[in-house]
Amino acid sequence: MKTCTKCQIEKPLTAFYIERRVKDGCTAECRACLTAAANAQHRAKPEKTKANNQRWYANNLAWSTAKTHWRRAQKRHVTPAWANQFFISEIYDLAQRRTKATGIEWHVDHIVPLRSNIVSGLHVEQNLRVIPKSTNLAKGNRHWPDMPGAL
Repeated sequence: MKTCTKCQIEKPLTAFYIERRVKDGCTAECRACLTAAANAQHRAKPEKTKANNQRWYANNLAWSTAKTHWRRAQKRHVTPAWANQFFISEIYDLAQRRTKATGIEWHVDHIVPLRSNIVSGLHVEQNLRVIPKSTNLAKGNRHWPDMPGAL
């Protein structure tokens, strides 16, 4: 039997991880306490990353502002006069509503990328879709339907 240094509960040695460097061969904290600490640290990581990103953007305001304006200019440049702004805004609204309803972040994706080495898509309602953030970030601007050389 051994007492966990975290929860102060006496438990059998099987409730502890093996630690060969210590006298009794077990960790000081029990498996449950170590798992809880690891889970808490894992849950805190996104908030920490978000805070770091916000701090970086605040410290590099000129760069982030320039990038935002460049992206808007690119969208204006690839948005033809015949594009239906109402439908485009509805697609962006749908992404926000799905995010709020599901708790999963949704992005508006350009099916054919606005900028790539091979093709340049348009910012029109037919080229937009709402997909989960993870799918959109994994796709990048490297894949699209009927892509040359795609299987």
